[in-house]
Amino acid sequence: MGLTALAFVATLDIHPVVAWGVGLSGVAASLIRQRAARQVANVLVGIALLLYGLQSMGAAAGPLKHAEWLQHDIAAMLSSVPAALFAGFVLAAVLQSNTGAALLVITLTSGGVLGFETAVMMIYGTNLGAIVLRFLLSLSMRGTTMQLVRFEDLFCVVSGVVMVTLFYIERLTGVPLVMAAVKAVSSDVALRLAMAFFLSNLLPAFIVFAIRTRCLALLARIWPASDEADAAQPKYLTARSLEDPATAVDLIPRELARLLASLQASVRTHRAGTDSGEVEDRRAADYAVLTTRIEESAGQLATAALPKPVAERLNIARELTAIVDYIAEGYVQLRQSHRALRHFPGTADVRDKVLASTESLFGAAATAVDTHQPEAIAKLREQSRSHSELVEQTRESCVRGAASDEIGEKGVAQRTATLKLLADFELITWTVHRLAKLLERFAAPAEAAKPK
Repeated sequence: MGLTALAFVATLDIHPVVAWGVGLSGVAASLIRQRAARQVANVLVGIALLLYGLQSMGAAAGPLKHAEWLQHDIAAMLSSVPAALFAGFVLAAVLQSNTGAALLVITLTSGGVLGFETAVMMIYGTNLGAIVLRFLLSLSMRGTTMQLVRFEDLFCVVSGVVMVTLFYIERLTGVPLVMAAVKAVSSDVALRLAMAFFLSNLLPAFIVFAIRTRCLALLARIWPASDEADAAQPKYLTARSLEDPATAVDLIPRELARLLASLQASVRTHRAGTDSGEVEDRRAADYAVLTTRIEESAGQLATAALPKPVAERLNIARELTAIVDYIAEGYVQLRQSHRALRHFPGTADVRDKVLASTESLFGAAATAVDTHQPEAIAKLREQSRSHSELVEQTRESCVRGAASDEIGEKGVAQRTATLKLLADFELITWTVHRLAKLLERFAAPAEAAKPK
């Protein structure tokens, strides 16, 4: 309901205030260096420019009310309630904002371009039009994130259904409802429309709040939450944590540790044979999304004026993010090689050994990245050495598996598939070893900075 406040502001004659707001907020946004204050200034710039644009639009729309051809065309296009409702839907979809669309309708109506009832129905339609953008933005979402988006869509649908129903009841029966209420508020058409916009959000809010438990249960049944879907969302790198760069840099490994732990769980299910190609493909997409968002957060931190030690650790954290991304990509390749080897009998021991070693590596990596303690890092570095006991045993198992008794094309194919699996495992091992070295560099400044 708070977004409707702009509609009431737009009804006021605040041209001088808006002009000063554009100038002062613009200057502040360009001069302020403190992140939180600069973000507030940027928001104020957007609001001031929005109000300035609406006022300019209203001034330009004034002469249009005298254009008979325009009045005739609008009357023809919006001659029915469904047409006006659909026009509001399209307007909000094009502007990608139901608030901006409602403000535009209020401005044009104040200029005499639209009739009052037409404008009211268009405002009701703007709430539905906002669903279009959210639908496009949520195509790759799942789980609790999708539930949240669809809950907002449900709110908009309830708004449209309730307000249109009340409109028809009032028109057909003469019972004073919303239209009578907004007309009683003021004789100013802009204020009446602002009140209609407010009520189109207030009434559905009460209704949805009353049935929220059933709504959430329905959404959870249609779009169930899943660990895989939530794995794509940052858990620690929130907008608030980014306000403290030194803390945010330490939180980057926490996010990477979540990803590595998810990889370990994926290996476990693949090893047990309880996974599916579709699920694994979704997991791979989630890994890519999470690393992208971690890098985006790191990029935001890099734009701030950071102390040298923090900046150095941020650079290492970004390298860690890239390495973990390579590890996730390497596991995708290893999984494909593992599946290819399933077609050959007698390779179960080799396949299980590779997956067991990979699971062990990912578990050690998740612990080391999460804690970046010297003991955990040393253990990871030892396990991932080219000639460590873990790697040597896995290599020997693959070499024995490649020495197949099969002859002809089938034997060659089995040896090739086995050596491909070994190559993918060794690539992951090398990348994890590189990760351990970077972790030592990341932990060193933090240890040095601690009081003796």
